[in-house]
Amino acid sequence: LIFPENGKQVIVKYINRTLSIMYKYIYCQLEDALIIFILSFIILAAMRVKYAPVLALMLGLFNLIPYFGAITASTFAAVLTVFTASFSKGVWVAVALIILQQIDANVIQPRLVRGVLQVKPFWVLCGISVGGGLFGMWGILLAVPFMALVKTIFDDYYDYVKTKKNTIE
Repeated sequence: LIFPENGKQVIVKYINRTLSIMYKYIYCQLEDALIIFILSFIILAAMRVKYAPVLALMLGLFNLIPYFGAITASTFAAVLTVFTASFSKGVWVAVALIILQQIDANVIQPRLVRGVLQVKPFWVLCGISVGGGLFGMWGILLAVPFMALVKTIFDDYYDYVKTKKNTIE
């Protein structure tokens, strides 16, 4: 009743795109968290770290928080290892988890997300910074799909203007 028919179609189109982006993003993040849980459990168990299953679960869950979650969880795991074992073991745990996080950030996650969201890392960082500053944890969690939606809207607008320009000429 409120919107004209073509306006309804556009709104439904972007709601569907938003849901699709959210679904793909959440699926990729959960898949990545599971991979990090398994790999970190293998690493921590091989190093005979106390509470390896719990720490691995924490590393996997915190990996759902873009950029800052992995750093926080790795730091906590290393510090806990210092207190439950020794300083040198804590340092080795930190080194191993940093290497794992680098492999995740540069190999695993890009392969999972390749072509799904099509947002450059610079815009992801900007979205996380602004989203976290304005909306806290929810802003950090929703920043990446929001940036993907904004990119989609700008791409559609660019295509619209380009088509309109070609029609006039």
